[in-house]
Amino acid sequence: MKDKLTILTPTHSFKIETEGQFNGYLNTVPSAPSTALIEKEIESLHSKMKGTEECRHIISIDHKGTELDDAYANNLLQLTKKYKNLEILALRMGTTDPQYTATQNFLGLRDIVETDYFLQLEHDWLIDQEVDLNKIIKVMDENDFVKYIRFNQHQNTEGYPGSCDKNLEEEDRILEVPLLRTTEWSGNPHICRTDTWKHWWVNLVYPTPYCYVETSIKEAFQFSQEKMGWDLAKESWGVYIYGEKDAPPVIKHLDGNAFIR
Repeated sequence: MKDKLTILTPTHSFKIETEGQFNGYLNTVPSAPSTALIEKEIESLHSKMKGTEECRHIISIDHKGTELDDAYANNLLQLTKKYKNLEILALRMGTTDPQYTATQNFLGLRDIVETDYFLQLEHDWLIDQEVDLNKIIKVMDENDFVKYIRFNQHQNTEGYPGSCDKNLEEEDRILEVPLLRTTEWSGNPHICRTDTWKHWWVNLVYPTPYCYVETSIKEAFQFSQEKMGWDLAKESWGVYIYGEKDAPPVIKHLDGNAFIR
């Protein structure tokens, strides 16, 4: 697995809200500069997705030049003594603009991937169910129409409360791993084919840094469905969610805004 998969974890010690009544509010991660949040995530990853401890794992901090960022980056560096194959990047942005820094942090991480696939795992997720990543990678190796597999935060039921997945369709060409086609793309934890990202999806991010990556890709996928129709769009995009219909969640959101220790 280590020659096939790179794990990417973007993180930050604070962000500035960009929407709603709290637009402009400086939102500090309560646990920062502690690394307890990320350590909890890593422990669950290694426990539930066997073999990931052997993979290259890059944590990139959206460093906005504050003392809090310095302290957080230094604490993250200490984790490299605890977890092998862990690398820490402190991307100094020269600005606190959240739409710029968040986007560049995500894009910068993906740019340095050299393996066939990457697992995108932001800093506040818990892997709650065992998943055989070796089987998933084998399926992706053998079926190039599978470009992206997201792990479900909610029960795999169409229209389930809180879920973005309104339409789910069983994939009957693959039997080794339960997969459902979905009409929704999300930045929640997922495995993505690196060449799909580098040669296609990265170009869909708006031609300005002032846009979040997830919004760009979601809208492009929705546009394709509207213009091409579902049958063509689903084959072209290859977007899946892991699990059978009505399967329970695989991941749990720890919510960095609420996590203390």
